[in-house]
Amino acid sequence: MEISIKSQLICILVSLIFGALSAILFGFFRFAVRLLVGGRRDSGRLGIFLKRAVQFVFDLLFCIAVSVSFQILLYVCDYGRFRLVYLLSAILGFVMYDKTLGKLTDKLFGFIADLLGKIISFVFRYVSLPVKLLFSVIGKMVKKAVRLTVLKPYCAFVRRNNVKKIRRIIQRDLSDLVKF
Repeated sequence: MEISIKSQLICILVSLIFGALSAILFGFFRFAVRLLVGGRRDSGRLGIFLKRAVQFVFDLLFCIAVSVSFQILLYVCDYGRFRLVYLLSAILGFVMYDKTLGKLTDKLFGFIADLLGKIISFVFRYVSLPVKLLFSVIGKMVKKAVRLTVLKPYCAFVRRNNVKKIRRIIQRDLSDLVKF
């Protein structure tokens, strides 16, 4: 079977384009990670672990998606023949996109992620406001009920009896518990 130079050059060009498209896909994955775990906020060891775990999962998904699609591309383009030049051209396309337009799209995606984070926190703050008010009212009611039912009789008992007498009662009760 004869291999023409024209078909090889077409496969090299397609591999370059594939590398650029995989860099765009990598930018989307980076954007998704930034949306899920936040941009620069690390909340202790758990936050760092969570960020690294999510990053690992998305990197693994990216590698699987790119490797499978590159194999399909080679099967379609050059009947499944793997040549090192195709891999190198795909890597070159990835690096060219990542170092030129990738920086611009990364800044754009970062701006969008920060803007979405601010919008979500703003909406969440005002949606959760009625719940916070409800809990504060319930908390005040519970505090007042505890004060009226538990603390007021105890304070009256303390006022009626002096502190030394209360200590003797407590010590006597504790000594009775220890005896048996």
